[in-house]
Amino acid sequence: REGEVLPWRRPAAVRAPRPAPARLERAVLRAPAPRPARPPVLSVSAAVAPPPAPRPAPALRGSTGPFHVQIGAFLSERDARLRLNEVRGKAAGLLADHPPVTTMFQPRADRVYYRARFAGFDKTKARSTCARLKRQRIACIVMRAN
Repeated sequence: REGEVLPWRRPAAVRAPRPAPARLERAVLRAPAPRPARPPVLSVSAAVAPPPAPRPAPALRGSTGPFHVQIGAFLSERDARLRLNEVRGKAAGLLADHPPVTTMFQPRADRVYYRARFAGFDKTKARSTCARLKRQRIACIVMRAN
């Protein structure tokens, strides 16, 4: 039957025409800022060479005792040597017969210190030298040589 609408059929919906899309402006893309270079990641399992053994102090006239006068402990051997040279310059007459020595000390697996010392003192001479250094405002302690 013509013109009759059956319940299961619906008349076709009339779709409204879509509006024309607005023109999209193209964004100017900028290159991202360069990132700073990252240091290489080292594997924890990589073998680490042990630091070199401390060098024995050269024997000098008057430097035969088993005690040292320690003037500091540093994170690098370079810093320890710099401090030794600085103190030797300030107290040259007092330390003339005692060689400068750096010894490595490792209290933990992840930490190494370098002790800056003057060697070759007997106990009495080491104590008196340290007392005189302290009067010059140079921190020190007396240690038995290892």
